[in-house]
Amino acid sequence: MVMMKTLRLSLLGGLLLLAFGQCQKAANDPAPDDPTPGNTNTNPTGSGFACTEPNPVPRTWYVDTNGSDSNDGTLERPLKMVQKAVDLAKPGDAIELRAGTHESREIKIRTCNLTLRSYPGEWAVIKAVTNVEDVTSVLWYREPTIVGGLIENLEIVGGYLYGIKLENNWEDGEPVRRSVSDLTIRNCRIHDTGRDCIKIVPGCANIKVLNCEIYRSGVGPANVTAQNAEGIDNVNGSNMVVRNCYVHDIATTGLYAKGGAKNCLIENNLIVNCGDMGVTAGNTDTDEEWFDKDNKDYTESFDIIIRNNIIVGAAWGGVGLFAAVRPQVVNNTFMNVASDTYGALYISRGETYVGSNGALRTPPCRDVKVLNNIFVQAQAGDRPMVRIRYNEDDKAESLTIGSLSVPL
Repeated sequence: MVMMKTLRLSLLGGLLLLAFGQCQKAANDPAPDDPTPGNTNTNPTGSGFACTEPNPVPRTWYVDTNGSDSNDGTLERPLKMVQKAVDLAKPGDAIELRAGTHESREIKIRTCNLTLRSYPGEWAVIKAVTNVEDVTSVLWYREPTIVGGLIENLEIVGGYLYGIKLENNWEDGEPVRRSVSDLTIRNCRIHDTGRDCIKIVPGCANIKVLNCEIYRSGVGPANVTAQNAEGIDNVNGSNMVVRNCYVHDIATTGLYAKGGAKNCLIENNLIVNCGDMGVTAGNTDTDEEWFDKDNKDYTESFDIIIRNNIIVGAAWGGVGLFAAVRPQVVNNTFMNVASDTYGALYISRGETYVGSNGALRTPPCRDVKVLNNIFVQAQAGDRPMVRIRYNEDDKAESLTIGSLSVPL
């Protein structure tokens, strides 16, 4: 691990150019998906609203701002509202939006394996207001039993809380927990949201965010007092992949996976200008009910890999590990981070209040691997390069730095 105290602007400029070229891949050249082991999702494939309906010949529906919802949704006679096409679509269908700005009054998706994209060669925008509480999201995957889907080559703007939200039934008291799964978001721009740009709720597994630009979270009135607006907010969504994305100008943390999320991969991203952390495995104050029932220790993250990212200008720190088990932070570059608090690398216990008496549980990080990273802070910075926070009972016997073992 190389640690430098002087910010070299020429190095920063070169790294940004390299990362920008890497992150902005052509829309027709999607990155391959990594098969990630493990799956905590309880969804059965082939169940749920509009998921078992037979559709032997999938079709494409067309939507145009100059269309009519009395039309049949063909290319020659397109529909007007995206919601109308979504309601008519069957599993396996595609919806193509012609160029222009399409209104969202919170588009509710209830169909499995639905593709939503711009018409080839054009660029469509779906926009919602940020000041109407009932328009919580631009796109809401409303039915927890949805399996499969693709959002591609679209611009998602606004939403009182979220640009894209995935749903579960964990608060409904159902005997079997269900959550949206197997959704890919590719080659999209998601920005100017009321709070989080992408909200992944507990149990939503196998979500992939590829080649996207995500920016300006938390611009609506919902975030004025909350100050809680991530680029990607993942609470216990396992097997998430975030790759080749440009995440910037985020009100709080660029992205995190917390609440017991397993086997997440965050790689090859450029993350710039975050009000809190750049990226974290876990966090503090996750509510007890969002953890899996078999996660008795309230571990925040299992086996996350954070690699080959460039993170620039995160006020609280470049990377945070909170109650993370076997996290790997490898081959990343962190520039001008931890100007306000924490440290460039922050390793901490978790903090979860459990039971009727609100007893505080503080699981530690375990088996942390931080290898071959570059940390650079501004010369005037006074925050530690590495900060480790723990309970005395969780104190490790030593810290290994290369071949050197340092007693603690």
